[in-house]
Amino acid sequence: MRRKKPVQQRAKVTADSILEAAEKIMLTEGYERANTNRIAEVAGVSIGSLYQYFPDKEAIATSLIEKTISEAAVKARQVLHEMMEAPLEEASRKINLTLLEIFEENEFVLYVLPEKVVSEDKHLARLALEKFMHYTNVSFLEQHQQDLTASHLKVALHVITVATMNNIENFVRENPTNMTRDQFIDEMVRLFVSYMTFPKGKLEQAESGENEASTETLKETTSRLND
Repeated sequence: MRRKKPVQQRAKVTADSILEAAEKIMLTEGYERANTNRIAEVAGVSIGSLYQYFPDKEAIATSLIEKTISEAAVKARQVLHEMMEAPLEEASRKINLTLLEIFEENEFVLYVLPEKVVSEDKHLARLALEKFMHYTNVSFLEQHQQDLTASHLKVALHVITVATMNNIENFVRENPTNMTRDQFIDEMVRLFVSYMTFPKGKLEQAESGENEASTETLKETTSRLND
């Protein structure tokens, strides 16, 4: 946990320089080599100054994750504001592209770094990401609610949030099917629009068909058992 939050501009610059130095070292030299002495050296501050803001390396890592998520949220909200009146598919494409860019640009901080932190705070990164994604989607869905068929918006929001996070992470870190970025965005838009606008009638028919098929299967199985 950070010792104190910088209030004055000079203090903020010092804290930011420490975070920037830490990220640079972790990326180029590895997390293990990013000890507080090395971070202070690259940041151009004394070790005493560093300890005024951060008690240890893990606190620096946690603050770096929080800072990155906060900046990402600002960027995502700006895009949401711009796309609120756009058609559902167009808006979904822009939002998914923005989210992909955010996670690509910050892959190390958002995906790799949380795995390195051994304190309980590492779990906060995943929760913070989920919260960020939730609030990124909620205002957008509310604005386009007239276009949606989901009967339970909160449930649908949870499902699409988890699906979006998992698919973006899978694409950024592994991309097992070797999709291009354009192909991935196309699939994400199709996933989002199809799920959120799936005709209720078709769903009811599908469920009815499944129930009828299950009933017939049960009758056949019971008949064979009785023979």
